[in-house]
Amino acid sequence: MKFLSTLLFISMISFWGCDEPKTSNQKQPDASIALHDSHTSQNSLDWSGTYSGVMPCASCSGIETSLTLYADGTYSLQLTYLGNDEPNTFETRGRFSWNEAGNTIILEHEDEPNQFFVGENYLAKLDKDGNRVTGDLPGNYVLHKNLSDVSD
Repeated sequence: MKFLSTLLFISMISFWGCDEPKTSNQKQPDASIALHDSHTSQNSLDWSGTYSGVMPCASCSGIETSLTLYADGTYSLQLTYLGNDEPNTFETRGRFSWNEAGNTIILEHEDEPNQFFVGENYLAKLDKDGNRVTGDLPGNYVLHKNLSDVSD
């Protein structure tokens, strides 16, 4: 019996000794370091290409919009005001830049609002403050990518 209790005691000490000692010198993760995902629309999506749709218009039946983004940071914007007696088509070209978060493009030398959120196969026009358009018809402020333009 004495042998059995000694064996049990030694076994308990052995298991207890295997536990890692807890010291205050162990490095704890720094809570002040903000972890962030480095994937952005700019570096993760195939964003170059032509996007089109019909945007709302206060003085016409709509604005047929075609925006082409090129990989070199340039764009071509074509606007056709629908419902007027004569065709009113305007085309501009220029450069665009990305916001700091890498999810929004800013068309340089265009009147505000000139920002678009870049999603997978779509662009969402943002208001002059850079926010998504809300209200009755926010889906009308979205341009869809012409997938037939995408080369494999």
